[in-house]
Amino acid sequence: MGLYEMYVLATRADTALMRRRLARSLYARARLRNRKLKKHYLRNQKESFDSMVDRRRAGQLRSGRLP
Repeated sequence: MGLYEMYVLATRADTALMRRRLARSLYARARLRNRKLKKHYLRNQKESFDSMVDRRRAGQLRSGRLP
């Protein structure tokens, strides 16, 4: 095997390794982002539910009925 063939094989192997590493890092970043989005979503759901309950309570108190 000549020097050029060895160079080509080494370059291809390095490229494949970099692709794998990039794919892995993109996957890890996507996982972290999804986790953060899920936390935001759950927090917003809880806040909107709490505000809905507060509005109901305020409406019940104003109308004269007991909560």
